[in-house]
Amino acid sequence: MQQQVQTTPTGQWKATREVDEVIHEGKIVGLKKFFVFDKGNGPTESRTGWLMHEYSVHHSIIPIHKVKNNL
Repeated sequence: MQQQVQTTPTGQWKATREVDEVIHEGKIVGLKKFFVFDKGNGPTESRTGWLMHEYSVHHSIIPIHKVKNNL
């Protein structure tokens, strides 16, 4: 599995490979991914201590037929 990276002009957000399930009333309703920010690029990178949480809704929450009908 390749690490997910989002590059910015001053550094990059890197996925920590840690993903948590978001559970509500005993059902998985989404996922939570964690990213850390490294300032600079390549050998000059330094960890900033910044952490970003990315949430996504599980596909079972929004049935595909409802999405298609609303387009």
